[in-house]
Amino acid sequence: MFNGKEYICITSHFAHKGWEPEKRMDLWLRNVIHVSGKATAWEKGIKWNTGDLAEYNGKIYVCCSAHVSQNGWTPENMTNLWKKK
Repeated sequence: MFNGKEYICITSHFAHKGWEPEKRMDLWLRNVIHVSGKATAWEKGIKWNTGDLAEYNGKIYVCCSAHVSQNGWTPENMTNLWKKK
């Protein structure tokens, strides 16, 4: 748990200042449970599977290709990963 959000360590490491989950997405993955038929708020660091629904800027999008969201990979910007529902 970091800043009220649950994370999963994906790479074994020792803790260092500056390696917090929000800064080191290569070490951490947000632990988010996607509920079928319900949109999850889009944010960076979430593992999305094909068919998952995301809410972004008041619109609903369907994930077209499994990925982990990165800075700038918003549904509006990454039309190869998302389609508007």
